[in-house]
Amino acid sequence: MVNWEFFDNQTPESAKHLVDDLRLGKDVAPTRGPSSLCTWKQASRVLAGFDDGRADEGVQAAAPSLAGLRLAQRRGWSAPDPAHLPAPGAAHGEEGDK
Repeated sequence: MVNWEFFDNQTPESAKHLVDDLRLGKDVAPTRGPSSLCTWKQASRVLAGFDDGRADEGVQAAAPSLAGLRLAQRRGWSAPDPAHLPAPGAAHGEEGDK
């Protein structure tokens, strides 16, 4: 079940190789996340809400996912403090009924 796990930076050639390996019954490992593919039955259980205990396996984020974080860190940017955010509706200049 390839689309369930992460296979980053796929090219047509690497995707063909991946499919060929799967058809031959070879073990393939995602580039991040759990170290092995889950079965359809395992995926169905996760989608039904059952914890498979694998959420913290392997690398969770690769370089492209972290690029924005690293840029923000270099520039000293941070998310706004939720305590100082305007109330819902107030961000658009709405003050409600007074």
